[in-house]
Amino acid sequence: MRLKSIITVIALILIMFMSAIESSIISLALPTIKQDLNAGNLISLIFTAYFIALVIANPIVGELLSRFKIIYVAIAGLLLFSIGSFMCGLSTNFTMLIISRVIQGFGSGVLMSLSQIVPKLAFEIPLRYKIMGIVGSVWGISSIIGPLLGGGILEFATWHWLFYINIPIAIIAIILVIWTFHFPEEETVAKSKFDTKGLTLFYIFQSTFKNN
Repeated sequence: MRLKSIITVIALILIMFMSAIESSIISLALPTIKQDLNAGNLISLIFTAYFIALVIANPIVGELLSRFKIIYVAIAGLLLFSIGSFMCGLSTNFTMLIISRVIQGFGSGVLMSLSQIVPKLAFEIPLRYKIMGIVGSVWGISSIIGPLLGGGILEFATWHWLFYINIPIAIIAIILVIWTFHFPEEETVAKSKFDTKGLTLFYIFQSTFKNN
């Protein structure tokens, strides 16, 4: 592959990694967050708010792509995700944290939708499907390493850094997006749909597993 194609894949992996890992990296910190922010039995809203915002973002992405270039939508998604992550880290009460998770989740929804659309523009068949498989596998891998990474961070820092860690990754992703997300035939996939049903089923399974 050409250098630009390789950078595009790296950008997609970073985008998917950030979006996916937020469903698991904070698992070990839940007791501490619950105590620090007096969350009580509402602590599960940390996951629910993120996921609902993620799903709601999907149909909006289709509308955005009919009006703006993918590069602008991607940067907007990364900025939203970064702002949400920063606000999560700054949260001093549970309400602020949930609002921040909604912002973060919405940005994540934009990014995850684009992670399925961009390969259709950047790569020819059959390489396209290989890239989509690689990027898609990042979700499963992230759900496994998320708790491990979260536990490692908690050994040296507070739970706030579970959110701050996203910011440097997002900055790198923005640079890569600016470099590579230039496609001449964007209109051909502007209405591509994200696998919302599959993600919903996966989330239900993951939530059930955590609750058990």
